[in-house]
Order: sequence, then structure tokens, then C-alpha cells
Amino acid sequence: MPDMRYAAGMDGGGTKTVLEARAPDGRVLLRERFGPLNLNSAAAQAVRETMQGCTDALARLPGGLEACAALCVGSAGVSNPQARALLEQMLRRCGYRGALLLTGDQETALAGALGAPCGMVLIAGTGSICFGRDAAGKTARSGGYGHKIDDEGSGYALGRDALAAVVRAQDGRGPRTLLTDLVFAQLKVVDVGGLVQFTYDPQTDKKQIAALAPLVARAYEAGDEAAKTVVEKACRELALLVEPRSAYGGRGAGADGQHSAAGQSGARGYGGAASDAISGHAAGGTQKRRRRRRSASGAGNIEYRKRRK
Repeated sequence: MPDMRYAAGMDGGGTKTVLEARAPDGRVLLRERFGPLNLNSAAAQAVRETMQGCTDALARLPGGLEACAALCVGSAGVSNPQARALLEQMLRRCGYRGALLLTGDQETALAGALGAPCGMVLIAGTGSICFGRDAAGKTARSGGYGHKIDDEGSGYALGRDALAAVVRAQDGRGPRTLLTDLVFAQLKVVDVGGLVQFTYDPQTDKKQIAALAPLVARAYEAGDEAAKTVVEKACRELALLVEPRSAYGGRGAGADGQHSAAGQSGARGYGGAASDAISGHAAGGTQKRRRRRRSASGAGNIEYRKRRK
């Protein structure tokens, strides 16, 4: 009788969650995308729907949900004990009874980016964080404390600063900018009053602010001075995230000598400038590597390796 058991990984943040399941031989059985998972920024009902969607998808695999031998959930926001407990509660109420590891999405990003447990990863998605682990298992992080007090250099920060550039241009504190027309068109507003209403509407979430990040890249590529200022600030902030953690990407730290930049902001023109800024802060001997795998694969890899031990 064939072995129906499998291990699964979920990688989620403030915008999306990716689910991956793997057979004992490492084959990918399932890969699907769902909604947000970060309880610090998303509504609890939206996270419940994500959990339900993920468990329903696993239940459709041969052997069903009961065949899931282990599940690793990598989520932004789990450093908040209340959010962590609620995530586990939601998952159990959706019917999952197997082994469970709840960890930060920086852990799954590292495993997915480098395919190894050691090294350093910089994540710049809706939020931002830098995370490293050395060969002895020592870990450290910079940033990742949420959009209200942190997340500099992230998609949210780019979007927020784009809004600021528009209002500063409006009242003369900043230069005229292409961002004005770009932001007005995306938000379907005609003046700064509409922009302010959007910004402070209780229904406006950080995902909607982060969705403005690609507009910054467009204006930056067109040579817009205000966009250049926004991008340069974000690059400096990402470099500051890397600086205190750079030893984890160097050979002297006992890691694999590499770090990965796992960008998710959607601002493609921003990536090269950020990469150049970060390079100046990386430890000697550190090699820069673009993310080669996905974070959900990292979550799957964590559980797959555990099952093989």
C-alpha cells in the first residue's frame, strides 16, 4: 500500500499565503496561494479564511488532512504571543491534528532562499526584516516590528512615502512629481483631499498602501526627483537592516558565505538600487544571491528535513 503521508509548509504575511505539500521523497504534491496570515495587520476573519482554505486544500490530497504528518507555518507577526496562540487555535479548529511548528516567515524565507539552515536573508515585501543564523544555530534579526513603528524599506514604506511626496508637492515643501498623477489615477481621486480621505479611511489597510510601491519605481525610472528621494531613503534603511546582521552572511560566521535578498515589494526598478546599497554594508567574504527558491518551499523544506531525521 503506498505511503500517503506528506509534510506541508505555509508561508504567509500581510498580503498573501502560499501553501506547499511534499511527499516523503521530496516531490511537490500541492502548491496554492491564499490570503493574508499576519494577525498583526490583517482582520481575524481574513486569516480564518486563509487557514480554512489551506486545510481544505490539504484535505483534497490523497489520504486527506489526516495524512499530513507535519506542518510548518511561517508567518509574519508570530513574535506577538497572542497572534501566535490564535493562529494555532484557528488551525486546530480547521481540523488539523498533526505535528505543528509555528515560526517567523524570516525562518522559512532563509530555508527557501538558500536551501540551507545557515546564512542571512533580507526580506522586503509588504514589511521588512533581516534575519541570520550561523552554523552553531545562533540567530539574530533586525527590524520586522510592523508598519506602525518599523518596516522601513518595505513596500508599505514606499507607498507611504509616495503619499507623503504628493502632499509635500501640493503645498510646496517638495518638488513637483510624477507621483501625483500616478497616485491619483490608481486611487481614483482628483485632489489631495481625496488622497487624505483614502489614507485615513478605517477600511484602508497596509496592503493598499503597499500597492502604491510600483508607482514609485515607475517615477524613479523616469528620473523623477521626489521618487528618487523615496527610493534612496528606502535603500539606506534596507542597508541599515543588513549592517548589524552581515556577519551571518560571511564565511567567518560559519555560515555558507551567502545572503539572499528576497524582495516582494513589486517595485522592480527599486531592486537594483537597493541591491547596490546593501552590497556596501555586507560583510567581507559575503556573496550576494537573489532568492532561488520560494519561502513556502522553505517551510516545506524545514518539515521535510525534520521528517527525514
